Amino acid sequence: MTTEVELEAKRKEAFELYHNLQLAIKNQGKLYLIIGQTLKKIRDEKTYNYLGEGGFDSFQQFLNNAEIGFRPATAYLYIRLYEYYIERLKLAVEEVVEVPMNRLMRLLPALKQKTDKESIEIVQNFKTLTNFDFDKELKEKKLETERPVLFKDKETGLYIFEFSPVQVLRIVNKQTDEIIYEKKITE
Repeated sequence: MTTEVELEAKRKEAFELYHNLQLAIKNQGKLYLIIGQTLKKIRDEKTYNYLGEGGFDSFQQFLNNAEIGFRPATAYLYIRLYEYYIERLKLAVEEVVEVPMNRLMRLLPALKQKTDKESIEIVQNFKTLTNFDFDKELKEKKLETERPVLFKDKETGLYIFEFSPVQVLRIVNKQTDEIIYEKKITE
């Protein structure tokens, strides 16, 4: 049987762990923004040309450096998050990290279609939502852009790509350069 003292000790430990987790998540968000800011400066000022022996020929080559090892999509995501939320909306870092990074990523395409004032209001309103409420609000406010889905078939190990025609401009076979699908754009 658990005594009152043991129960209180467990509650205190649980609270400390919870507090440490919250702090780590906010620090992680700050790091995403610092990484985005730093990558942006390296890219924009082409300082990668001066790194290592002889420098790197391109930002892409710099990202592929074993010491950095970022996939370009990840690096550009960090840059976009920094550019949009910090530079464009002029939100304070402390305010941005109140919203989990995965939510900021999901909101980004829709917010770019809004005015800055509307975007700031949306970000502020989405800070304290549970995951369920966040998903619900995204759907109700039509803020989530539909995205293609890529997954592996369990039986064959081959990829399956599902999409709505409004989502994709072109699908190309990389081996043959054959265009498998191309959206017809009418003006």
